[in-house]
Amino acid sequence: VLQRQEAARQVKEQREAHEREKVKISAEAVELNRSLKSKVARRNFAAEEERGRLFVERQRRADEWYKERMEREQQETEAKARDIAALAKKEKELLQRLARAQAEQAASIDMLQEALI
Repeated sequence: VLQRQEAARQVKEQREAHEREKVKISAEAVELNRSLKSKVARRNFAAEEERGRLFVERQRRADEWYKERMEREQQETEAKARDIAALAKKEKELLQRLARAQAEQAASIDMLQEALI
């Protein structure tokens, strides 16, 4: 009878120890899960911040490229306008020279006609 009681007490103690171990392991698992979730959340937040930073950087570069392009086009437009103005001035000078040459030619023809008369 004493052996049975002792065996039953040992079995009960083993069960209780096993239950305490299960509770302890369960608590550790909950804490590890909470810690893992926290790490994942921090990593996700950091990744989101990095994506935001990269987006801002890409946008800044695109804005810079667009600004440079607009400045370049403005310079090209101004250069073309200067070229057109220079050509117009040269054309005006050539037309004036042509008009003088025609006037001189007409005067010359008039003098020759008078000389022939």
